[in-house]
Amino acid sequence: MAAVKKVIGIIGAGVSGLIACKYVLQKGFHPVVFEASDAIGGVWTQTIASTRLQTPRFVYEFSDFPWPPHVTDAFPDHDQVLHYLQSYARHFDLLKHVRFNCRVEGVEYVAPSGDGQDVSCDRWGGTGDAFGSEGCWHITFHDTLLKSNHPEMASDNGCVLGLQVMEVDFIILCIGRFSDFPNLPEFPPNKGPEIFRGQVMHSMDYSRMSDSDAAALVSGKRVIVVGFQKSAVDIAAECAKANGLKSPCTLLFRNPHWTLPSFNAWGVNIAFLYLSRLSELLVHKPNEGALLSLLATCLSPLRWMRSKFVESYIKWKLPLKKYNIVPNHSFDEQITSCRIALLPDSFYSCVEEGSIMLKRAANWSFCEKGVVCEEDASPVEADLVILATGYRGDKKLMNIFKSPLFQKIVSGSESNTLGLYSGLIACKHVLQKGFHPVVFEASDSIGGVWTQTVASTRLQTPRFLYEFIDFPWPPHVKEVYPDHNQVLHYLQSYAQHFDLLKHIRFNCRVEGVDYVAASGDGQLMSWEEWGGTGEAFGSKGCWHIKFHDKLLRSDHVMEVDFIILCIGRVSDFPNLPDFPPDKGPEVFRGQVMHSMDYSLMSDSDAAALVSGKRVIVVGFQKSALDIAAECAEANGVKTPCTVLFRDPQWNLPGFSVWGVNLGFLYLNRVSELLVHKPGEGALLSLLATCLSPLRWMRAKFVESYIKWKVPLKKYNIVPSHSFEEQISSCRFVILPDKFYSNVDEGSIILKRATNWSFCEKGVVCESDDSTVEADIVILATGYRGDKKLKNIFNSPLFQKIISRSEFDTLGLYRECIHPRIPQAAIVGYSVSLSNLYTSDMRCRWVVEFMDGGFKLPSIRQMEEDAKKWEKYMKQHAGSYFRKSCVGTLHICYQLCKEMGRNPRRKGSWFEELFIPYLSRDYANL
Repeated sequence: MAAVKKVIGIIGAGVSGLIACKYVLQKGFHPVVFEASDAIGGVWTQTIASTRLQTPRFVYEFSDFPWPPHVTDAFPDHDQVLHYLQSYARHFDLLKHVRFNCRVEGVEYVAPSGDGQDVSCDRWGGTGDAFGSEGCWHITFHDTLLKSNHPEMASDNGCVLGLQVMEVDFIILCIGRFSDFPNLPEFPPNKGPEIFRGQVMHSMDYSRMSDSDAAALVSGKRVIVVGFQKSAVDIAAECAKANGLKSPCTLLFRNPHWTLPSFNAWGVNIAFLYLSRLSELLVHKPNEGALLSLLATCLSPLRWMRSKFVESYIKWKLPLKKYNIVPNHSFDEQITSCRIALLPDSFYSCVEEGSIMLKRAANWSFCEKGVVCEEDASPVEADLVILATGYRGDKKLMNIFKSPLFQKIVSGSESNTLGLYSGLIACKHVLQKGFHPVVFEASDSIGGVWTQTVASTRLQTPRFLYEFIDFPWPPHVKEVYPDHNQVLHYLQSYAQHFDLLKHIRFNCRVEGVDYVAASGDGQLMSWEEWGGTGEAFGSKGCWHIKFHDKLLRSDHVMEVDFIILCIGRVSDFPNLPDFPPDKGPEVFRGQVMHSMDYSLMSDSDAAALVSGKRVIVVGFQKSALDIAAECAEANGVKTPCTVLFRDPQWNLPGFSVWGVNLGFLYLNRVSELLVHKPGEGALLSLLATCLSPLRWMRAKFVESYIKWKVPLKKYNIVPSHSFEEQISSCRFVILPDKFYSNVDEGSIILKRATNWSFCEKGVVCESDDSTVEADIVILATGYRGDKKLKNIFNSPLFQKIISRSEFDTLGLYRECIHPRIPQAAIVGYSVSLSNLYTSDMRCRWVVEFMDGGFKLPSIRQMEEDAKKWEKYMKQHAGSYFRKSCVGTLHICYQLCKEMGRNPRRKGSWFEELFIPYLSRDYANL
């Protein structure tokens, strides 16, 4: 090492670049730092006049170089920070290693034997050592001065013009993420900046201006600043200072944030809450042991209290409620993603006096005179629009690599298929069997439909029925029916506990999947065994997953050996009623939307939408009742909400009837004996026939309780079908709190109509020719999960195979495998009274099959089995047989038998017969 110094290329002379240079020097290497500008400091050389540190100076300090004594400000300004960085560089004699005015155009790795070998290495660089690969990096850079300040890099005539290349042994990229690549919103045609008569710029360009030029730019102008993070509030404060009330600045934002008035909350420094060892113990992190995981779980109430402690201070200190900008996320969530912003001095004083106007808009676009907020169609006139919409650090990092291979590796591509919990379970079991999972998720977070719910949504079953087999609910969750935030946190904890997040490609929307057969599609229909052999990978084909990376705005294709579709059935494809000509939404003067769009709105936006409006909610299932209850809460008797429905349902006030938990009636072995199912022998058939009076009595037992507890007779909405038929199709709804109290007081009006249509003022119920006037109609009419599943396949053959008529079920074997689609499983499409652990069991079964644990029956046998179950569903679920509802206990019994596990999980015959089966019974499967 002493004889020949390794050359280390460091790109960027900001804070990270300077630190890297110092440590590289101390270890005896030769650093070469490339800096595109003529000064060190990175983003601190490009800030607006009012920028200060966002954290106290004691948090922003080099470990071996303290702040000078004369700096006494808790939050030094940008000039003081820049001077501090320059002093650091001079103290450690770093400036001579910096090549100023040299802009790196790209880096390229030169492997000793080609790129392919490096991708196949088991260890980093082939050996796990820093220089084990014996390759090198070529850094291509451009000297932006006409003459080189470094003679050793000069060309023959002594000048460096154009591109230069330097070979180094190792590179350290210190390029940051808040520069060069602005994040610019996209707009539909004729709604973008091109039609605006004023000036549009990004905050990046504004921050590069001198203080005097920036002040001159906004002086006397009507300015709109888009955003609510640090740059946005700082620029808005500068505009307010320059123009006052004469030309107020409008701050246009989508979602409010927890912005701090200082680094203290109720006199406690934030560092004591989030930068101590104790604060680390509150969150379980990857690679920490079971003891720390248990400790984090036990301390989770403290984590919640910490967040509420800070939030309460902010709400007390700032007028968030007054301006209806209380964030709907927690402070903990925000600080975990490092979105922390200290407010400029007197920011809300400017808001109070009117020199800053706050305008919230989920969607907006440009017009000739300014911008238009689409929610209320209100224009905001402006002379200048500044987009403080952040940066694309991911794109900046990707573009520094010349190699398409490294661009692909570093891009972290993403897509769609996994939503909800089934994908997480599948990922975990696939990992445990030694396979390599790649999870595609269209959004930027896990949780599926639990990320898109109305404010009042809770679990429909008690939490003990909605529980992972090997991951119980945390002890601090005491509610019988946890709310959607608690459920989402539970799913996130599961993913973190099993270290699943690193396998998920977020923001990647799957556009379609294609099966590539080893010998053409034509052979598929002639197979007698699934995939040709009855084994998971017997066909030797593969799947091509085409997905769109929403961050990179590009399409990609990935080849995989097996696909598990966990796309659910209650999203993306709304079920919209058909209407005759001139009787549809087009004739209605108000607004029509599906419950899907309503649930995608933030809680505050949804409340603002329905406030003071006459709302009709169409439907009588869970979403319809929840939305109606929210409308009643918002408007009361003054503007009642109308629930328009065709057929009434047996909706339960709770999970117990006459003091008996429904689990004892429908989730134990005795309940299974009351119904004869396909595949069961003559003895069980005879027993089910003999016990059929008990089945009838069970249904009447539940119905009598509902009729006693809920005023069905009073409102003439006693269902004509039995509770048995309804629960067999998994149409199971727990009523929102005080729903029928709202009906009694008149804030909810129930309106039954077999047929209805739109008119100019609302809807017309054709049975009595009555008109219900409205401003908004919300269609809570369900989803077309079958269409969603069909559209995932690009092949017309598979689309035809997977399609079903209104008289058919999907035809899945064990509600997982389609007999005619090889190397694929579908989990989460079929539903049950306990979706979570039945999905867990089905994922275990699929992965056991993939691992060679058993073979599938022949295609003919699987199709015959699916037909028998279709007949069974038609018999017991009536017209709702296509819901693909499975018996929780029976499906687990079947799956256990085929995996070679004991399906009887209880300790005694009494427990086996009478005690409900729960997820924990399968914990040691």
